[in-house]
Amino acid sequence: MSDSVIEKLVGPADRQSTDDDLGPCDPEIQLSGILAELARKFHREHDDFDSVLSEVCESARTAIPGSEHAGITLITENGKLDSRGATGELPALIDKMQEELRRGPCIDAAHDEQVVLVTDMSKEERWGGFSETAASAGVGSMLSFQLWVEKEHIGALNMYSSKTDAFDVGSADIGLPLATHASVAIAAARREQQLRDALDSRDVIGQAKGMLMQRYSIDSEQAFDLLVRLSQQSNTKARDIAESITKRGLD
Repeated sequence: MSDSVIEKLVGPADRQSTDDDLGPCDPEIQLSGILAELARKFHREHDDFDSVLSEVCESARTAIPGSEHAGITLITENGKLDSRGATGELPALIDKMQEELRRGPCIDAAHDEQVVLVTDMSKEERWGGFSETAASAGVGSMLSFQLWVEKEHIGALNMYSSKTDAFDVGSADIGLPLATHASVAIAAARREQQLRDALDSRDVIGQAKGMLMQRYSIDSEQAFDLLVRLSQQSNTKARDIAESITKRGLD
């Protein structure tokens, strides 16, 4: 991590080392231990994508000094915001505000900034009306980290506190590498979920095609074309049409 990034956000810190710094309380040793534990959590088997997001948020809330709540803001394919994995109701509320106003710290972190710090939301002027509304909702300060991997902007990991000046150098020191670990874990979990969804869709569509072929004495290609036409006419995904056929039958 870059000291210049940290100092730009919260000012220079006294990093002079002494012999006493080499004991078990050394910040670098503590950070190493935290990241090792987080890496084990993030890369273990999870049941689904949502489990990974929840694990990331809870781990971040516990590990990053000053945090009361944590949430993840994902960028969807159509550019909208998807609030996920939150440790409370506040992150989703703040994401909804930013979605409506199209501005805010989570959006800046997700698209442009590696770290976005808000020391006092009631005095923040970067995002116009958003800051006043967020302060009224109970946000005193925020710290957002970009989630990014392989030239892909995933979103932002966002930390919240009801207090002003809740986040300091230590918060960013831990949060930056944590966000890197989280980015890799989230990207991997999303790819796995997409693969599972694709396999599930193929199986369901295959079952529906078989039922159509048997019922109407048509071949596989004709059955698939029928599913596509039904999808277009009803403005419903072909997979959903197929799932309805397999569950309810053709009577």
